[in-house]
Amino acid sequence: MGSYSRYESEKAAKDRTSTASQNITDALKMDTEIGVENTSALNDSENTDRSGNTISPFEDTLEEDNTSGYSNNKLKEKFPDYNKSLSEKVIKGDNNAYIILGRDRPNKASSGYGGKGHTRSGAIDLVVGLQGWAPAEGGEVRTNGKFKPGRADKNFGSFNHDISAGDAARIYMSQRADIDDYFDLCDGNVGRSYSDSAIGMKADEIRILARKTHPAETHSMEK
Repeated sequence: MGSYSRYESEKAAKDRTSTASQNITDALKMDTEIGVENTSALNDSENTDRSGNTISPFEDTLEEDNTSGYSNNKLKEKFPDYNKSLSEKVIKGDNNAYIILGRDRPNKASSGYGGKGHTRSGAIDLVVGLQGWAPAEGGEVRTNGKFKPGRADKNFGSFNHDISAGDAARIYMSQRADIDDYFDLCDGNVGRSYSDSAIGMKADEIRILARKTHPAETHSMEK
């Protein structure tokens, strides 16, 4: 009888926990849900670009329910498969985010010093938004409703966006690279970089922040 009572007590505690968890889930969904009838959030400044054009949060979605991705829940969307070479180890996320460990390669497998067969050309590529201008390009929705993604190489892009904006954002580190050529940089005062180790960063916006101020600068500001 004592064991039976303990079982009942444990079961009741689990039921209460389960009910509370479901209540929290339902409340969060009610707070964040945006359906066809409730589109006010689309008018918020965070959902428009710098020109004031509306940005659809549901573009290229593979979900029937537009609330699926809220609160950073899993979200199925259209994006390409990276065209991996045999020397590369690829860590792939579920939403077009990659860490690529391999050899120097700015585009196709035949490009860069890795493509030329060089040693001492190790590279780490952190990229989000592969083929950012059209991630669904080359893919197709099959008759069973599943999306077959296209294949995409790296695209460092050009500052002439009429040619190609490139992948959405990237931090690229290479043991040997022609980094100025890769990122389509013009000649600067320091000259072009060839066959040197290099780090390149590219995105629509880049912020580099430091918490501390140099003592000399602090003293100058106090004056």
